Amino acid sequence: MTSGTGNQAAEVNRLLRQPICGGVFGRGRYELARLPCVLRGLHSIRYMVVAPEAGAVLSVSEDKTETLAGARRVLSAANDLAEATNDESTPEQLEIWPMDGPAAPVAPRQVSRRRREIF
Repeated sequence: MTSGTGNQAAEVNRLLRQPICGGVFGRGRYELARLPCVLRGLHSIRYMVVAPEAGAVLSVSEDKTETLAGARRVLSAANDLAEATNDESTPEQLEIWPMDGPAAPVAPRQVSRRRREIF
C-alpha cells in the first residue's frame, strides 16, 4: 500500500520541463512542461507553460503551439496592464469591485399578467 505523498511525488516526477528562451518569455524564466497522460483511452501529452519561481501555470493545452500562444497572450496582457498602471513591479491581480461599497440595488423587472397566469 502506497502513501499519498509518495503518489504525489511520482506525479511530479512525470512532469518533464525545459526552459523557454526568447520573446515575451525572457531568458529561461518560464518552462515548457510536458505531462504524459491517458486521454479518451489513448496515450497523450499535455503541455503547460509554468513559472517555476512563482509556481504558476500560465497555459495548458494538448497542442504545443496552442499552449505557447496562450502563454504569450497572458504575458502580453500582463505587460500591457503593468504599462497602463505605470507600475514597474510584477503585475498583480487588480480588485474586481471598487472600494466605494456595494452598487445600488436594481429593481426587479415587472412580469406581465399573462406570464403570471401561466405560472
